[in-house]
Amino acid sequence: MATFTIDLLTGKVYLFSGDFSGSGSTPTSGSTYPQVNVYADLPPAGTVTAQIYVVRGGSGSYVLNRKPSGFYFSTGTVWRFLGDTPDFFKSDNFQIYDSIDTSKGITFITSGISTSILRKLTVQNSDGTIAYLTDLNTKVDLSVFADFTGNTLPNTYFKLDQSIPQIVSGDAPQFDAVQFNLTGVTTPAEGKLRWNVDESVLEYGLPGGNVNIQLGQEIVIRATNSSGTGLTNGQLVYVNGVQGNRPTIRLARADDNYAHNQLLMLTEDIGNNQSGYVTTFGIIHNLNTAAHSGGTVLYLSLTAGTYTTILPEAPAYAKRVGIVLRQHPTVGEILFNSSPVYKLTDLSDVDGTPLTVSGQIPIWNNTNQYFDFTGNINDYLPISSFNSYSANTFSLIQGKQDTLTEGTGISIVGNVISVTGTTSNNSLQLIDSVGGVNVNNVTGTTIAWTQEFSGTSLNFSGGSRIYIQATGLYEISYVLNVNNDTSSAKNIGTVVRKNGNEDITPMSTSSFSFNTANDISTNVMPSYLVLLSSSNYVELIAFRIGTAGDAFTKKNSSWFKIKKL
Repeated sequence: MATFTIDLLTGKVYLFSGDFSGSGSTPTSGSTYPQVNVYADLPPAGTVTAQIYVVRGGSGSYVLNRKPSGFYFSTGTVWRFLGDTPDFFKSDNFQIYDSIDTSKGITFITSGISTSILRKLTVQNSDGTIAYLTDLNTKVDLSVFADFTGNTLPNTYFKLDQSIPQIVSGDAPQFDAVQFNLTGVTTPAEGKLRWNVDESVLEYGLPGGNVNIQLGQEIVIRATNSSGTGLTNGQLVYVNGVQGNRPTIRLARADDNYAHNQLLMLTEDIGNNQSGYVTTFGIIHNLNTAAHSGGTVLYLSLTAGTYTTILPEAPAYAKRVGIVLRQHPTVGEILFNSSPVYKLTDLSDVDGTPLTVSGQIPIWNNTNQYFDFTGNINDYLPISSFNSYSANTFSLIQGKQDTLTEGTGISIVGNVISVTGTTSNNSLQLIDSVGGVNVNNVTGTTIAWTQEFSGTSLNFSGGSRIYIQATGLYEISYVLNVNNDTSSAKNIGTVVRKNGNEDITPMSTSSFSFNTANDISTNVMPSYLVLLSSSNYVELIAFRIGTAGDAFTKKNSSWFKIKKL
């Protein structure tokens, strides 16, 4: 085996043909290798094939151009360093430093590579970066992630709550809970879920960047504007068709026959033939509600797309829109909560006969189980029938009208009634020719009359009311006879009442009948003066102030008289 030695005085390297033998021996023969100061001084490898040279000093600052001192062998093509791998190539010491700032650098660690495996690190051409971010898809085999499961990567790696390990089932991580930052001020964005501090609710952004949905506070759908013009946030619309897989919308109006359809409110501006979001229920934000205080109820207006605080009158639809939550010119809020409203003809148990003539009324069809507007009130009770009182008139109202008896100053000739007297024109005396009305009731009972005398200042059309036609002072008197029909004692009170709500003779009279069946009691009021106005009416009211039981008015035994003074 050849032996090398270095002369410490001259620095020359000697090769010996044999080993040293024994202590203090000297070599028997030797030769020296050619020497150069640094690697760059070596001759071209092709000129000294199979020759060994000694490089006396190291050179180069980086691993890639570092040439240490030592022996170099020419392969005829390149120079190869002879000897052990330098320390700076070992995995625990392979580092590249910045040529200016040596505190910056890269350390290569190979401990993660399998035994007997050599991995290649390929640097692209171009600017020398290992991989372009814009070109990453071509450098990474995405198929390696196709079977990613909890077994591929420990499930403890997927962890939002650092105190509780999460799990991965199939290809989806599962979490026991997700806690959002309750004081965060992040900006909402499309596809981003965040906690809305102002509304205290989770919120996420929709495409377009104009609409943010507060979970549980608003429901929206995406629709296409087919109105022919741009629509703005807060306008009221209804669905008028379909385009593709989306509903189309146009402005709603209270007098539009389609206004009873589902009403919607825009939650963002939508250009013509563009799609955007409309609210079916919930809180609409960023509106001008300066004119309406909080709590104001809103209705669909007669002006297209707008709302009003005034309930529209028929034939317009009285459709409620919602209620104002916040009054403000730019960030006002409305709770939109509208429901369908229908006209009588739109109800499910009404047939479709159109309304084209005045007087149409719904008639129940028991066979078909629906109402239909096939009847007309004028066919049943023509107004012309009242131009003159006749037997035909009496027949039409089926005997409900009291019988009219000719008296002083009254003339009945055929079907014509006229006032003929001059001295009785200001008086009216009525009688009850029927009787049989139970007046022993806690609630007052009106007494119905038959006309006896008539005058120009009074008017009686049957029933209980006497209408005043001229303002002035009137004299009123009456008699009421009541038959006790049961054995208990009765006590009947009477008053004259004006316009159905004012007693002008409070508790004017009362009568008492003993505890005997068929005992008769009488209420009498002498002349009473009272000031009455045109269009007033008066009635005689009877009521119970004693024990219960039946007590009936006597036929032809009661009368009521009123005279204008």
